[in-house]
Parts: sequence; structure tokens; C-alpha cells
Amino acid sequence: MKQLEWGLDKELDDDVVCAWGARTILVKGKVDVVPDRIDRINTGSEADMEEFIAWASATGFPWMLKTASDVKSDSMKRHTLNEGKFSISISANGSYGYLYATAQMKGTS
Repeated sequence: MKQLEWGLDKELDDDVVCAWGARTILVKGKVDVVPDRIDRINTGSEADMEEFIAWASATGFPWMLKTASDVKSDSMKRHTLNEGKFSISISANGSYGYLYATAQMKGTS
């Protein structure tokens, strides 16, 4: 099983080929990404990673930033966007200050 060091879903399914995880700072609905609290995995091709980065940049991360404004810092609620082989999930995990996030792309095989 693949694992991220940081993120909401640290254990990934075997069919995930690209993933990004982070523990960010959540203050008044705003997200601050901390560079040393990020991890990524690519077990697919370079083309897979390029496709994943394009989706995350155009869709996943903007959704995360918009949705974070609705996340309460003490909440355990999970917010998820699923789009075919792509998904991103975020939650404060009741942390009172962090927002955990995992974006992933499943392979086509």
C-alpha cells in the first residue's frame, strides 16, 4: 500500500498513480500551505503526473481554497470533490487550526 507522509488520506489505494497530501494552516477560512508539510507520490508515467498537476491546478486546488472558507476548525466533516479518476478531500479533523488535504488520480488500467 502506498503512503503519504502528510495529508487527510495517508494510505492510498493500489490503483492511485499520483497523489498530493498536505497539512496546511487554516485561519479564518484561509489556507496557508507549509512547504515542509507536503508530500507527493507518482508511480505512474511522467504524462500521468502532468495530467494530475493540470487537474489539481485548474480544478482541485481552487476547489480546496473555495471550500476551506466553509470549514470550521473544530469540525470532523470531510469535504470531497470527485471527478472521474481525480479526487480531492479536505477536513480540519477537529484540529483547531489545520486543514488536511489529499488529492489523487487513479490509473486507467
